[in-house]
Amino acid sequence: ETDAQIAERIAKSSGAPTISIRFDASTASDMPWTFKPLHPTDTVQIGVRDMAIYTARNNASIPITGTATFNVEPARAGIYFNKIQCFCFTEQTLQPGQEVQMPVLFYVDPAALEDENMKGVEQITLSYTFHRAIEPRS
Repeated sequence: ETDAQIAERIAKSSGAPTISIRFDASTASDMPWTFKPLHPTDTVQIGVRDMAIYTARNNASIPITGTATFNVEPARAGIYFNKIQCFCFTEQTLQPGQEVQMPVLFYVDPAALEDENMKGVEQITLSYTFHRAIEPRS
């Protein structure tokens, strides 16, 4: 068992506190995709891995490659929000009319519970914006 697995098991068994996560999605003005979270909010146990799903659909008549940037608010929560797997780590190419589900596997670090700056934070917002990837010149 890894340290992370042990920490997760302890968090689950000890009834670790929960926090609300809000999921936000947008696209750049030149990005012809529909992009949104499957569920706009979730309540998660601090220290326990969870998954959010976003959907993206290419509304163009040509394949489009996009790349996602992200932001975590409040800013002071950013150091505690850990993405294990994310569609934002690589470019995504969608064919015309293609719709896909894109998961984000994440957890909120229990160290947040010890941080005075995190007192009173009841919700963390994870925002993604999809941008058109720069096409390579031929």
